[in-house]
Amino acid sequence: MKEMIEFFKNNPDYIISVFTTLAAICSLQFKSMKVIIITQLMTNALLGIQCIVGGTLSASGIVFLAAAQSLISFIFSSKKIRFPIWLTILFMLGYTTVTILTFATPFDILAMLAAWTFALSIVQEHSYICRIFSVINSILWLVYDAFVLPSSILTHSIVLIFAIVGIIRNDRKEWKAILSNISAKSKR
Repeated sequence: MKEMIEFFKNNPDYIISVFTTLAAICSLQFKSMKVIIITQLMTNALLGIQCIVGGTLSASGIVFLAAAQSLISFIFSSKKIRFPIWLTILFMLGYTTVTILTFATPFDILAMLAAWTFALSIVQEHSYICRIFSVINSILWLVYDAFVLPSSILTHSIVLIFAIVGIIRNDRKEWKAILSNISAKSKR
């Protein structure tokens, strides 16, 4: 027990990871994009703090920018206005700029690609498309974590699992409809 306390005392990013994981698990279980967006804001803010504590400047810049995108997306969503494509592109350029300015390892490119998938996920009208992007996002972050930020491996593994659970739990009807449309078109 003493060793565990000492470990967390010396590695506070693992403690933050617990709260990040809880916020991320919640975010992908809702059907409402507005609720997903606000929980993504919390998740990215916590992950940004975790990255700073873990010493990964590039990732922290990216996830704080993702938190800003979540906030702006929430404002648009609250006003029932679709997030503009030009603003999505602007955020993607922002993620690219942060990566270039803070580049420390080739794995930072994975963090940028993960940010691009996030930029696309958070602006979707349908939560099932958001969850698909979240699966891709989690896989990219997992590879990044394996080499750069081990304290986030558990977080992104759990997020990946719960994104898939969210797809199975919430999106069965949508995927059945999509597959039946594809099947009907291929029979023509």
